[in-house]
Amino acid sequence: MIFTILAGLKTVGAAIVANPMAAATLASGAVGAYGSVQQGKAQADVLKEQARQEKIQAEADELLRREELNRQLAAMVAAASTAGYTGGTPESIGLYSAQQAGKSERSLSLRSRLSIADKERQAKAAKSGGTASAVTGVLKQAPSLIPAYQTLSSSIKGT
Repeated sequence: MIFTILAGLKTVGAAIVANPMAAATLASGAVGAYGSVQQGKAQADVLKEQARQEKIQAEADELLRREELNRQLAAMVAAASTAGYTGGTPESIGLYSAQQAGKSERSLSLRSRLSIADKERQAKAAKSGGTASAVTGVLKQAPSLIPAYQTLSSSIKGT
């Protein structure tokens, strides 16, 4: 088995030595395509990391807003009860305030989720873009890659 592999490598090596320009053309196409795919993956990784960081930041912001809301509600209930407010119970004041704050919280939460989803879509698009760029690059080089491949192939078959 190993001798078959070594014999194959010797044949390919001889074809490359006999046709260095064809080998260089094929190698250039392969390296270009690989680079495009890797660039797309790297950009996707960066965008995924940004989405992850935005999610963490949104969760931290939500906790801070809830703590502030709790402080405000407690202060409103205490102020209403000490001022002798008769328009409603402290509980009804707190409930109304909590409802208003809840609407604001839902809006901020939706905005955060939409931003994170947008980053994730951009990451997928970047990865696909890298692959598309690789395919486009290979297709643009096809007029030179095909003859180079045929030259090397015939050289390998001929030896």
